[in-house]
Amino acid sequence: MGGRNKKRKDRGNERRFMNVKCSKRLMGVATKASIGTVVSITIIMLAYMFNRYKQDYNSNILQETLTGLLREENSAKVSPDTKIAIGFGSCQDIVVQSNQIIFDRPPSYPEHFFSITNKEEFLKVFAYFYRHGAAAERFISNSTFFSELVYLAEKAPSARYIIGGNAPVMAKRFVKEGCQVLLGAQMSKSLENQFPNSIRISGPIVGEDDIHLLLEYPAGQRWGKFSPPRANRFIVHNDHQNPELSSLDAFITQMENYDPNLLVVGGLQMMDNFPMSES
Repeated sequence: MGGRNKKRKDRGNERRFMNVKCSKRLMGVATKASIGTVVSITIIMLAYMFNRYKQDYNSNILQETLTGLLREENSAKVSPDTKIAIGFGSCQDIVVQSNQIIFDRPPSYPEHFFSITNKEEFLKVFAYFYRHGAAAERFISNSTFFSELVYLAEKAPSARYIIGGNAPVMAKRFVKEGCQVLLGAQMSKSLENQFPNSIRISGPIVGEDDIHLLLEYPAGQRWGKFSPPRANRFIVHNDHQNPELSSLDAFITQMENYDPNLLVVGGLQMMDNFPMSES
């Protein structure tokens, strides 16, 4: 009888020992979990605070930069007698939201092309830049396909028309500053009528303006599996006049008697990726 009681007592002591041991382990695990939770929350809070600080810092730097530029701009005095000659080229821009003319599914594999010959290449190269939210401009050699894009753009609800080309935009700004301006650009009579009378246009006058399509998209817009990290635009055109500087001869002829104080040359990027003839 005494032996049985001893065994029961030993088993009871063993259970109590195991319970205490398990309790200590559980307390250790709980303590580690609590410490881990605190550390995780601390890291998250520090990351959040650092991100806010970085955003505020960048915002302050940007504001200081803009303020400095405005201060410099206001300090500059332009004489009304300042004569500026600026070239080259002009066009009619159609600005439209990309998802209002691109209804196709995106390609599985984006691909880069220096110039575009068909719809498949257009979708691939658009996706190539779209996924990065990167600006780009490409020449479409297929005039029929480009005309189809223009037709869709003209019907889009967001379509708006603006005077295009680096030189015309700068020319309008120079006139606002009080300068006299000679613009080296070819354009139709209807486009010429959209310019201030104070801008002297070299010509030549053409029957039809080249059209550039500016396909804009906002950041985060989904197109299949692609989503651009920033808002941007993709420009396409079938322009043969501006890359070949068709206004150059008339511009040089008029500039000889114009005697400008400043010569500004822009629009040369139109030569990029353009299939120049060998002759």
